[in-house]
Amino acid sequence: MHEHPLVELIREISTARLTGALRLARERAKMVVYFDDGEIIYAISNLRVFRMSECLRRWGMIKESEIAAAAETVSDVETGAALVARGALTEEVLGELRARQLADMLRPAMLWIDGAWEFDARVRLTEDVRVQLGVSELLVEAARRLPQGFVVSRFSNPDEKLFPVPGASANLTLSTEEGFVMSRVIEPLTIRELLALSGLPSTQTFMALYALVNYGIVKRGSEPRAFNDEELQDAIALKSVSARAAVPKATKTAEAAPEKQPQATAPAAEEFDEERELQSLFARLGRADSYYEVLGVRRTASSGEIKKAYYSHAKRFHPDKFRQHTDAQLHARVETAFAEIAQAYDTLKDSQQRATYDLSLAAKSKPGARGKGSQSPRHTEMTGSKLRTLDGDAPATNSAPASAQVAEERFRRGVAALEQGDLNLALGLLSEAALVAPKNADYRAYFGRALASHAKTRRQAEMEFQAAIAIDGSNALYHIFLAELYRDIGLHRRAQAELERALSIEPQNTEARRLLDSLIVKK
Repeated sequence: MHEHPLVELIREISTARLTGALRLARERAKMVVYFDDGEIIYAISNLRVFRMSECLRRWGMIKESEIAAAAETVSDVETGAALVARGALTEEVLGELRARQLADMLRPAMLWIDGAWEFDARVRLTEDVRVQLGVSELLVEAARRLPQGFVVSRFSNPDEKLFPVPGASANLTLSTEEGFVMSRVIEPLTIRELLALSGLPSTQTFMALYALVNYGIVKRGSEPRAFNDEELQDAIALKSVSARAAVPKATKTAEAAPEKQPQATAPAAEEFDEERELQSLFARLGRADSYYEVLGVRRTASSGEIKKAYYSHAKRFHPDKFRQHTDAQLHARVETAFAEIAQAYDTLKDSQQRATYDLSLAAKSKPGARGKGSQSPRHTEMTGSKLRTLDGDAPATNSAPASAQVAEERFRRGVAALEQGDLNLALGLLSEAALVAPKNADYRAYFGRALASHAKTRRQAEMEFQAAIAIDGSNALYHIFLAELYRDIGLHRRAQAELERALSIEPQNTEARRLLDSLIVKK
């Protein structure tokens, strides 16, 4: 199990939707975990502590006399049935207790990094029982508790690709590090690129990444496999044979009926609908004046409604969905639109950031609050893993003086590397500075400059520029940086707006004037 720990075995079996029994052994402990179509449905252990009778005693759920009477049965399934028959438990409560028992069994086994395992696709659970278990929480819990050295060893190839999973659920409460790393994996990138972007020590980055992979938020491009293609094909074939054998004869005549062929025009109609949906999305985002309008929710929307709106957008408009079916120009527009949707969600999902953003909206709505150089409310809020102030007159940090000195040293070296064209070094140094002192506008702006140098990290660059502007909106240079980014990705109208804001702050700024003139000439 050193090569294939239980958390990874469960995910691989689940992904392949295999049916069978996974046998585990470590020292004197033995366990069998039963799967049906990739889902864990039951498990048994030879350790007495995990017997149903012992669990009930430990939990103090029912009287000892009831447990003693039911414990005379042979198996845990029979124990549960006896307790229900005696009226000590209801079927519903028994189901909940079995799920708790199963979770208690799996937790220690998920931390085994030695031992033996064997999967047998021929074995089926003979007992009529199926436990409903939320396994994702257990996988993430285990991923956080596994030894750091072991977790780091799971990522041996720095050029391995990582992919965000569109529409992945986010019901778990992520740690600060996990949320930070997740915000960096918004499009495919390598582990090497993630380490450069994260700004965290490599061990922390790997621990956070492992948790995200086990929760299904991030997908690895070349994760170590426990089953080869031939083994998977054999297991799937056995599942198919078993399923056919279980079909009643009365249904076979129905199976023999020919399938109705889909109409040939269906794909064209689907493409037409997608095109129309995209144009509707672009028009709506063009009219939106707040993050609420970007997501299509009310100002009073609950956090659940905001999450639901975001995942609905992710399912329909994630750029990966259109990569093979649209031209490059349209795909770039989709990427930009989805980046804006993701940015809106990043702000509104956090209660503190949302409260600060609401204050900025209220301030903008006051008479005279928005002059020529003011920003649209949807671009005034900070994004990132921590809350920022909107009125910082001077750079500030929330770190100790020593940390501030480290951040300043990283910043100076990062800017020098950026000027010399060493982009990877600049990314690493500037990300460290921005992470240590997130309220320093210069650190955020120049980290954005480094990010903007890579096409894959331009969305993060936009977020960093907007963060710098939110901290110090009176610095024309930050608006120029953002304008250059918008120009490079073809958003000339936004670029022009940022340059106009820069000139409203510094009317004599020659660089802003030159860039604005060049955009006007191109029209």
